[in-house]
Amino acid sequence: MPTAQTNPRTIWLWGLVLINTIALIWMLVSGEFLGDVVGPIHGNVTNLILAFFSVVISYYVFLGPVFNFTSRISVKAIKPRISPVELNKSIGRLLILLQLGFWGFNYLYGVNIAGSRSSEAKADFLVSIIWVIVPVDALFLIYYSFARDTVLWRYNLLIYISSNLVRGWSGMLFLILFMEFCRAFRLKKITPLRLVLFLAIIIAAYPFISNLKFLFRGSISTDFVLLDALAGYVNQLVVDDYFRIVVGAFQHLVGRIQITSAVEEVIRNGAALRASLDSDAFAPFWLEGLHGIAYDRLFLPDVRPTLGFELAYQINSAKVRFNVNPGWVGWLYVAPYLIPVYCIYTMALCFASFWFAKKIGSHAMLFDLIWLSWFSFLVTGWLATFVAFIYALAVYLLLTIFLSYFKDFRFHLKSR
Repeated sequence: MPTAQTNPRTIWLWGLVLINTIALIWMLVSGEFLGDVVGPIHGNVTNLILAFFSVVISYYVFLGPVFNFTSRISVKAIKPRISPVELNKSIGRLLILLQLGFWGFNYLYGVNIAGSRSSEAKADFLVSIIWVIVPVDALFLIYYSFARDTVLWRYNLLIYISSNLVRGWSGMLFLILFMEFCRAFRLKKITPLRLVLFLAIIIAAYPFISNLKFLFRGSISTDFVLLDALAGYVNQLVVDDYFRIVVGAFQHLVGRIQITSAVEEVIRNGAALRASLDSDAFAPFWLEGLHGIAYDRLFLPDVRPTLGFELAYQINSAKVRFNVNPGWVGWLYVAPYLIPVYCIYTMALCFASFWFAKKIGSHAMLFDLIWLSWFSFLVTGWLATFVAFIYALAVYLLLTIFLSYFKDFRFHLKSR
């Protein structure tokens, strides 16, 4: 396995282990859960420790040996009929139009907003299906991997950040930080001192970023004035003890990244979740994603929720629009009789992610993005989102082929 001296992803892997370790100690000392799970631990210490080791092992196995093994599969990349520079220009121009169109769609119909109930939105079905077929946000991240040093990348990045912020999403900043960290590491711009300063800046800035996110969400869903609310929050930072605010923000950050508490709840509610699965109350793992939604719409009265939503229901005892990360290991405790099938299925998804990526073209930053998708979606148990990301890779591949074979395809948007 590559070491932290040779691979920036290894640093992040040990960082994830450290965050879950901090979360475990914090919960054991305070007696309270962190993250999406709230309330006292009571007699769940044994389950909590079991969950911690399950999570750490899954991190190491998938983000270490399995990732390294899968990345070595031999796939022949396509050969575009135009130069990489021209290809990135064409994709960059197209993405500017797509991102602006997606932004306008979300603004007009009030969908794809953090905390909103998209299913209740009055979006036109035919218009909505366009943005399902064309996953704009994911396409930009793939483009990011190939066109990092181009002018059009900067324009696209500005639109991407702005579009996500006004929808109340701040997770894209984490994605950008990861990608830029890996790039800077390979350029030998990361030193221990800079790494410490980098972490200090993140912790110090997180209270502002987190509250800015919720202010944007509130400005969308209520009548209050965003600038007034922002000014009130800045005034609060001046008046209140900033150190206390930073400690609370750090606790929130650790709670958001760690999944130990959620996996503990999967273990504790394993029997109830298994009964719900047997009664078709939520979708099996192989039907999480767009293909599962299509299947349910064709053959069932309603679209079934995923394990994450069912877990939230079991925890809260109320049907709310909420999702909890069950972790990849969650399904091991929910359906142990399906472990062989589960392992084969998830390994197939892992191979598919690399197959499509290498068909587009092997690139260090693209491999970083694949690793990030494994952590963000696969290891956390968001199989539906992982499937959607693989679908985005397939769309990007088709887009590359299209623009390669239609080299006279041009937009009037000027760029250099």
